[in-house]
Amino acid sequence: MPPADDRPTPDTPVAEGLTADESGGRYLIYLLSVFEALRLRELETELRPLSMSVSRNRVLGWLSVNAEATMTQLSRGSMIERTTLTRLLDPMVRDGLVERVRSDADRREIFVRITATGLEHLRRSVLAANGVNDRYRGVLTADEIRAATAVLLKLLSQTRLDDQTFAMLTRRERRRPGQTEGK
Repeated sequence: MPPADDRPTPDTPVAEGLTADESGGRYLIYLLSVFEALRLRELETELRPLSMSVSRNRVLGWLSVNAEATMTQLSRGSMIERTTLTRLLDPMVRDGLVERVRSDADRREIFVRITATGLEHLRRSVLAANGVNDRYRGVLTADEIRAATAVLLKLLSQTRLDDQTFAMLTRRERRRPGQTEGK
């Protein structure tokens, strides 16, 4: 790790002579994506010995909170494309982590449910993931966490997610800039 005085500051040029403050936020978005890519790589490394992955973890986590889900609901909630999700679920069913169940009301509709084995795998993988995430959270103050959360929720509110998926993912009603409470 480089010494503290070699780290970028808001005055460090980020591109074509622009500093982070002058880049109009482009550097922020870039840094968010770099951080998330590196964090996910580290999580994958921690989860591999548990026969888990970040994607499997997302699916099991979503199902542990939402007893069962259709493929569309699970795709939206886990942020995994539906075709990728189908390929991901096949080995998860084979490993006994989830089960597919036909709807009694509409035999064409399939629900996915977490199993007891899936809950146990999720419990172990959450402990491993928390270790990684806690290490990063540990360098932030409570005020920095609140501020960063507010910024990320504001950015998420501007995405093209439909309001239902936004609420599902953030556990909040979408509020756009200028929108008043309850609208």
